Amino acid sequence: MVSNERRIDLRVLIESTLRLSWKEQRTRARFVLRYGPNVPLVMVNESRLADMLRSVIGTAAHAVENGDASGDVYITTRVDYSGDAVVEICDTGIGISTDTLDRMFTSLFTTKVTGLELSTCRKIAAELGGDLAVECVVGKGTTVTITLPKAVSLVRERAARMITNSPHE
Repeated sequence: MVSNERRIDLRVLIESTLRLSWKEQRTRARFVLRYGPNVPLVMVNESRLADMLRSVIGTAAHAVENGDASGDVYITTRVDYSGDAVVEICDTGIGISTDTLDRMFTSLFTTKVTGLELSTCRKIAAELGGDLAVECVVGKGTTVTITLPKAVSLVRERAARMITNSPHE
């Protein structure tokens, strides 16, 4: 079990993350928050997830053309087909070229220093039991999708592992 894990409401963490970086980010982009219904709590290390969100949101805000708050960053939460929690961070920036997209998950690769590299963010997502994917359209923007398992699934899975791995008398 990863230390310091607890059940987290993504809506609360997203709003807290935005408040912490609001002074810097508000001049770069307009943030549009769209929270889906019935998004489950996630069981994660809050600090690690907050670092990842802060980095991805900061990168999205910096990607918006002109940096004059004329572009949008959409932050959406929803439930996927398996019942897991999803956070999508979409910007209306210039997008990512195919060449850059091919290298973006390479360690130490970055186009701007706005936080953690995407390769590090993807590793954090995996450590938290989830995934991070990127889609983009050059000239239209980029979407980063973070999927995290619902807290109930993780608790059941860990309990089953403990029973399976327990020594028999």
